[in-house]
Order: sequence, then structure tokens, then C-alpha cells
Amino acid sequence: FTGRATAPTKEYTGKEVQSWPYWYNIVKDEFLPMGNHYYEASIEGMPYIPVTKPFYNHWAGSLEIGVVDATGAIVSIGYLSGLTDEIKANYKDYKYKVIEVGAMQLTPDGALRHGKMLGWREDKNWKECSIEQLKEL
Repeated sequence: FTGRATAPTKEYTGKEVQSWPYWYNIVKDEFLPMGNHYYEASIEGMPYIPVTKPFYNHWAGSLEIGVVDATGAIVSIGYLSGLTDEIKANYKDYKYKVIEVGAMQLTPDGALRHGKMLGWREDKNWKECSIEQLKEL
């Protein structure tokens, strides 16, 4: 992980909106106390919208991953989502921690297509992570 992250998606668009506990008052620009009793009020015209859990909790949306180039600089190869709440909530604690990733494809420009975290690599230092290693896979 490079230590950089994207902002989380704001509005929740899932199927469980009637029982969703994370809501936001768009007029007052404030979070509502956690609970699932806001759906009906939103239907009746209250300025409430359901928001994602990461947005409600001020977590990261996705985390940037990178490799080290020939000069020793970190080069971004994409962003990972689908991470645990613990990682999103404390992403700064994981800066430079090495992970093993899988992806559908390594694009010609060196980015990962549909990257996915497979696990931690305690046996490696972040300075050992090069683009050549990805190309060998």
C-alpha cells in the first residue's frame, strides 16, 4: 500500500435501504444517529439520504497500491476496494505494508485490471516490490 486512499462513495444504492442504518441530512449537512428508522421519513420528504458505511464512518474508499521503479520511486498500479472494515478504517497504519494481489490482467501501461487483495506478505520489504515481479506472473 502506498499510503494513499480515495474518498468513499457517499450515497448508498444497495437493496437493503429500508433497514439501512447509515443516514445523512443533506440540508443540515450532518450525519443522523445510527438506526434504521429513517427510510420512511425520507419517503415522506425529509432531506435524508442513505450513505455508505465507509462514508458514515469517515473511512477510506479504496487504497492505492504501487511498485518500486528502477529509480526507487513508488509508481501507482491501481486501487483496491473490497477491503475489510479494519483496513479501510485504519489505512494509514498499513502504509508500505506488502500485500499479495491478484488481477484479471496487467494492462500494457502497468496497471492492474480488477485488482484484488489475496493476503499479506510479511516476508517482503516494500522496496523489493517491482513491476518486473508482476510481469513474471
